[in-house]
Amino acid sequence: MTIDMREAPSAEWIAQVRKRFRVERTVDLQLTGKLERRSQPLTPLAGLTDIRARLERFFQANIAGKFALHNLTYLSGGASKEQFVFDLETTTNGATRTEKLVLRRDPIEPVTATYREREYQLLRAYEGIVPVPRARWLDQSGEFFGRSSLICEFVPGVQKPTNGSGNITGIGILFAPHSRRRIADEFVGAMAKIHAADLKHADLSAFDILPAGTTKPVEMHLDWWSRVWFEDRLEESSVMAIAENWLRRHVPIVDVVSLVHGDYRSGNFLFDEATDTITAILDWELAHFGDRHCDLAWILFEVFILSDERGRRLCCGMLPRDDMIALYEQKSGFKVDEERLRYYEIFMLWKAVIICLATSPRVALGGRTHHDILANWLAGISFMLLESLRKKLREVI
Repeated sequence: MTIDMREAPSAEWIAQVRKRFRVERTVDLQLTGKLERRSQPLTPLAGLTDIRARLERFFQANIAGKFALHNLTYLSGGASKEQFVFDLETTTNGATRTEKLVLRRDPIEPVTATYREREYQLLRAYEGIVPVPRARWLDQSGEFFGRSSLICEFVPGVQKPTNGSGNITGIGILFAPHSRRRIADEFVGAMAKIHAADLKHADLSAFDILPAGTTKPVEMHLDWWSRVWFEDRLEESSVMAIAENWLRRHVPIVDVVSLVHGDYRSGNFLFDEATDTITAILDWELAHFGDRHCDLAWILFEVFILSDERGRRLCCGMLPRDDMIALYEQKSGFKVDEERLRYYEIFMLWKAVIICLATSPRVALGGRTHHDILANWLAGISFMLLESLRKKLREVI
C-alpha cells in the first residue's frame, strides 16, 4: 500500500480496508465516505450567501408557516466542523417567535470523521439528563446542505474563564481557584450521569451496542482507530505498531457497557461564569458504547493537565489526579479499576497520536479542511505525544 493510494484511494483499495477492520455500521459509512471524497475537487469554506440559500431551502421544506433568517454568521470554536449561528423567526397563527440556532456541517474531510446522526440521537437521548444543546433538525444525507449537517439550539455560556488561560481546542484551560471545585463537581457529576443513564427507550439506531461481560466493545473500538491510522497515516511508526499490538493483547473485559462520550474534557463544555454552572456538554460526535474508564482516562490525559499556583498538577485545570478519581467514584458509585484505567490511558494516548500524526497532516496536506492552521498545529505536537506513548509502553512492557 502506498501513500499515493491513501491520497487517491481506488474502489478496490477501499473495499479491502472495509473488509480488514470490523467497525460499527455508521462508523464504516463515515470512514468510507471520507476515502471516497478524497479524489473529489477541493472546495473552499462555504460563504454566508450560499449557507443562507441552503437554510432557506431547508426551512421551506421542513417548517410550516412564514419564517425569516437574521444575523447569520460564522461561529468560532470546534476543531472539525463548519459552524454557523443564526436567528430563525417563525410566524404561526399570527404569533411570532425568534430562536437562536447553530448549524453544524461536515467539511470535505474533518480532523475526526464522524456520523451526524449519532450526534443527533445522543443530543436527543440526553436531553433532561445532562445539559445539552437541543437537537432540532438533521440532514444526514446532505440533501439540503451539501454535506451531512445538524441544527441545534444555541446555548449561552463560555468555554473558558474570561481572564483565564486557554489554547485552541480548549487545551490549557486553568480555572480560577475559587471556581475549580464547583466546576469539577458539575463536570464529573455530568460524566457520571452520562455513564449511568438508562437509554433503553431512546432511539439509538445509529449505534451497534455489544453486550457486557466480553472484550468485544473494546475490540471494535480498537478496529475503529486502527482503521483511521491505516488509511490516514503519512508514514509507518514502530512505536504505533508496538502500541497497537500491546492494546490488542491486553484488551480488558467490559463489566458494564456505558455510553462513552469520547472527548469529555475541559474545552468541550460551556458554563456560566457567574454561577460556575455548566450550561451545555458539547462535541458528542466520537461517542460510542464501551467502558467508562475510557472517558476517565481522557480527563486525566497529560495534555489537559496544568500546574496551579502551588505547582500542583490539575487534571483539566480543576483537580489533582487522585481527587478527580475519588470524585468520580463518589458521583458515579462505580469503583475505578486502576489496571483498566492504565490500559485506557495508553489507548487514549495512542488515539491522540492517530489524530495528530495521521489525520491532521493528511487533511491539511490535501487542503480539505477550513481548520488547516489547527490541523498543522496538531501535527506539530504529535511527536511529543508519540514520545509520551513510547515512555508509557516502556513502563508496561
